[in-house]
Amino acid sequence: MKSLVERIIMITRSDCVFPFDSAAHFSTRPVKAYKRDVAVDPFPCYGHYSSLVYTVGHRVEAAFPIGFPPQYYLPEFEGPGRTNGFAQKGDVWAEGGKRAGFEPIIILWGKRIPPHPAMTRYLVAHEYGHVVRWWIEHKRGMKDESVTDFDREYMALRPGSTCGIYGGGHWHHDAGELIANDFRICVAGIEREFWPHPGFDHPDKLPAVQDFWEAQKAFVHVPDVPDDVPWVAG
Repeated sequence: MKSLVERIIMITRSDCVFPFDSAAHFSTRPVKAYKRDVAVDPFPCYGHYSSLVYTVGHRVEAAFPIGFPPQYYLPEFEGPGRTNGFAQKGDVWAEGGKRAGFEPIIILWGKRIPPHPAMTRYLVAHEYGHVVRWWIEHKRGMKDESVTDFDREYMALRPGSTCGIYGGGHWHHDAGELIANDFRICVAGIEREFWPHPGFDHPDKLPAVQDFWEAQKAFVHVPDVPDDVPWVAG
């Protein structure tokens, strides 16, 4: 397993390709999964500070260790969708075509003015929450579907949330985004005052949500042997 510092990857102009007939992009650097191209807006931007990503990454990974820790990409560009970032997973396959797990990536987009440190703290914890959700689904043996059993559990826990209705004006009621932000507050305890979900109660007011996340801690990863490189706060 790579250490956290090895999993934080700065992306500069020299890492990008600028085709004549398609979008500028950089390629991810997976270990076992397939690499993928990530489109960028090539307008110059300011990336997130790697030292702060390291500090917050250490905190969230210690709060809920998983067996497939993510790579964190810090481009000095925005993404075409103008979002703050995203998380994705790439399947890892064993011999015989059996799915052996996944490799997650987290993209923290740069912005045209330097990102506020609170935004970095929020974003690292939020995107890691998506990765934790995939890890829990993996540990619980849930099928990898467009709407998973985890989604269904959460829509029952958070009435009014939805799956499959996404994009502008719909982000706040998406079950996956509520999962990530409930994790950020209930488990990681980061930027607790920021609750970007109008119409949904803050998890501090919902014992059922708090109890749900306490129960999920049964799925934290306990390694067989200690990591070669210990994590220390930067």
